[in-house]
Amino acid sequence: MSIYHPTIHGFLTVLLLITASTATASVDRQSLESIAAAASQHVQQNVRVPGATITPTVKSIDTRLRLARCATPLETFTPQNTTPKRNFVVGVKCSTPKPWKIYVPVSVAIERKVVVSMRPLARGHVLRPEDLDAQTHDVADIQATYFTDKSHIVGKSLKRSVPSGAFLHAALLDNPAIVKRGQKVTLMAERDGVRVKMSGTALEDGAINDQVRVENLSSKRRVEGTVLAHNLVKVTTY
Repeated sequence: MSIYHPTIHGFLTVLLLITASTATASVDRQSLESIAAAASQHVQQNVRVPGATITPTVKSIDTRLRLARCATPLETFTPQNTTPKRNFVVGVKCSTPKPWKIYVPVSVAIERKVVVSMRPLARGHVLRPEDLDAQTHDVADIQATYFTDKSHIVGKSLKRSVPSGAFLHAALLDNPAIVKRGQKVTLMAERDGVRVKMSGTALEDGAINDQVRVENLSSKRRVEGTVLAHNLVKVTTY
């Protein structure tokens, strides 16, 4: 035997209508997760830093958003004059059936190996290969010029003392003159696979990799060469 109760029946009818309406609304809305995924994918496909690992993290999207479900794949773009660094935005938009566009905040980690000190180093110390190491750092917030190749800073001196593991950037480094004017130096030249060394004199000061004028003591010829070490200058002619 069934019992019909108008109050209970009415309540159940309303509940079913609300549930159906909510389900329909949910189906017709674009999920916030899909928007976040589109923004993250945009970063991974468009932010390029040689030798780096890019890891985007989408910040919170307003949960009150009620955006129509897109009938086509979401479109993404980087707003004009936006430079991808630690924090920037990715535009996400839909063209059909109901056009909409939002801007999604994204935080980006840019991890790559950079040159650091292997041990504590004093002010004025001239860097050697054994002083240096390469470690992975997040460089997204770094404004200073950093180095990824140890050879680029070997021979430079420190403007101040640094601890072990210190991140070495351009503002910390100086180029000391390791060849002085009037100093006796060895001139090195290569020709047809044969290396020739001669005695010479530096005619000006020079740091490592600098071009300096030198004089060949035997021929008295004056030429330009590249400073390779404290007493070694590579020349192309002699």
